[in-house]
Amino acid sequence: MSEAVPEQPAVEPEAETSEEPTWQGPTQAEWEQTQAQLQQYAQMLQPQPQPQHGYQQPTAPDPFSETFQQDLNAYIDYRLAGSQQLEQEIRLAQAEDFAYGHLDELATKGGEFDRDAAMNAGA
Repeated sequence: MSEAVPEQPAVEPEAETSEEPTWQGPTQAEWEQTQAQLQQYAQMLQPQPQPQHGYQQPTAPDPFSETFQQDLNAYIDYRLAGSQQLEQEIRLAQAEDFAYGHLDELATKGGEFDRDAAMNAGA
């Protein structure tokens, strides 16, 4: 018993289009702008050299040295320098917030004025 194999329709090859596909990516200007921005990000991520302040990092003081107290004071001052700078920045930010708040209170009581000009008047 042989079964008849149904005939399959002939497969025609797909017609090749003569048009090239259109570019759907960024333009040349957009690409260059993106690359420039990426380069800036890469530079920002590079470790920055620590500024030299005319002195080197002091080593831990020798407790048997004749200048132990001066060495200890220099070492402590060096170690606290970063936190003291941060503390100063925080205090300045708090003072500015307080001043702007006070100027806003004065503006609501006495009428509108340019608070930025008032802040810069004392500078």
